[in-house]
Amino acid sequence: MVSGLSLSGGCALAWLGDPEDKKPVYDGTVGALINCYLSDQNSPYAGLRQSTARVYGDWCRTLDRAIGKRRVDHLSAHDIRDVFLRLMEPATVGGAPRVRLAKS
Repeated sequence: MVSGLSLSGGCALAWLGDPEDKKPVYDGTVGALINCYLSDQNSPYAGLRQSTARVYGDWCRTLDRAIGKRRVDHLSAHDIRDVFLRLMEPATVGGAPRVRLAKS
C-alpha cells in the first residue's frame, strides 16, 4: 500500500498505460504524422464535424500519397515547394491547375 492506495489487482496502476492500448506510432515519416493526426483521440481532428473531417481526411490522404514515406526531418523548403507544384498539376492534359487542392 502506498499512501493509502492498494496496488493489488493492477487497477491502481492504470495511469501507467495499458500495454494493449493501440496508440498511433510516429516513426518520423509524414505518413505516420498524418496517421497520428487522424487517429489520436487528442488530435484536433477528433473534434471536427463529420463533413469537415471528411474533407480534411481527403487532403491528408492526398498528402500521404504525395510524400507519406518521406521523413519529416529530411524535408526541405524545396521539397515542400515541389510537392505543391506537383499537386497543382492539372488532373487531365490541358486541364486547369488544381490550385485549391495544392493550397490546402
